[in-house]
Amino acid sequence: MKIGILTQPLHNNYGGILQAYALQKVLINMGHESIVINRDIQKSNVFKKVKYFLISTVKYLLRYDALALKKYRESKIQKKYASFIGNNTSRFIEKHIIKTKAIYSTLELKKESKKGYHAFIVGSDQVWRPSMSPKIENYFFDFVKNKTQFIKISYAASFGVNQWQFTPYQTKICQQLVKEFNAVSVRERSGVDLCKKYLKVDAKIVLDPTLLLPKEQYIELTQIKNCENKAVIFSYILDKDPNKQDILKRIVKETNLSLSEILPDKNYELITNKNISNYVFQPVETWIEQIARAKLIITDSFHGCAFSILFNKNFIVVTNEVRGITRIESLLSIFNLTNRIVYKNSDIMKTLNKEINWKQINEILNKERQESLSFLNQHLNI
Repeated sequence: MKIGILTQPLHNNYGGILQAYALQKVLINMGHESIVINRDIQKSNVFKKVKYFLISTVKYLLRYDALALKKYRESKIQKKYASFIGNNTSRFIEKHIIKTKAIYSTLELKKESKKGYHAFIVGSDQVWRPSMSPKIENYFFDFVKNKTQFIKISYAASFGVNQWQFTPYQTKICQQLVKEFNAVSVRERSGVDLCKKYLKVDAKIVLDPTLLLPKEQYIELTQIKNCENKAVIFSYILDKDPNKQDILKRIVKETNLSLSEILPDKNYELITNKNISNYVFQPVETWIEQIARAKLIITDSFHGCAFSILFNKNFIVVTNEVRGITRIESLLSIFNLTNRIVYKNSDIMKTLNKEINWKQINEILNKERQESLSFLNQHLNI
């Protein structure tokens, strides 16, 4: 069976890349042909650039907004150096993920859907978060017009947050489109509630695709021969702030472990041809190696948590309200690990010293993995 996977644009997000890799790998292991439909952000043309510049200038003159102006400048600089910044992650995507050419519109998606597909899967990651997907209706297969010819499934789709962020128009359209799905699954408990209340459909909770593969399949992507712990704290913090920096310093002091960080500098206003190496994302394989070798992991990331569980690593989670703590809480609740979240600095060492029963965790993981794989098998073999 030829299956198209529709996920978010594959750029420099380690978790986003690996969830796409994992879902495709699982489908291939099941004997299917699987292709990631490479839906990307709309190409900009000269007219749109001029229009955007004029609108931005007028807004700036009417109301000075320093933060918005800074973000605008940074985004322009980031685009200028994009090929350098994402060279390593792009290389992994090209080598390990089978995908279509970049697709920028609904019309192009319609043309792609006529190339012999039997089924389409939307997922995983925050594919149902309008602010993070190029056009949210696409992620409900508005480009697939034949209602009965294709199997349509959502696998571990995420809204990212526990509030409804669709416009009334988007809600109406997506509510109609989701009724044509053969099965709906989400990644979080809040997703089940949102599907029920706003989309009027029942959804099942399944594991994020990254947890469907054993850790050995990730290790095979790297150069390491074993996962022997090093005396290192791996910090995978997506949104740094003074409080999180203080937490890291305290943990380093208390544990006497060295600190390893992988994310590049994000202050793009300061980027130049001379210091560009400071802004380049490290290879995906290096990220996996850091997880595999760490003695302790500190993260505010969903996939930082997922890989900590998969590799049986002691870890704590520092809250990240900006990106949404709900999805992390939902993941950890499956494994009875919500006590790994640190809400107050005073709880840090107490949380670190709590032992994790990895035998019990792995039993839960195996059970949930089998149920999630059964979901895919059941609805792809109709």
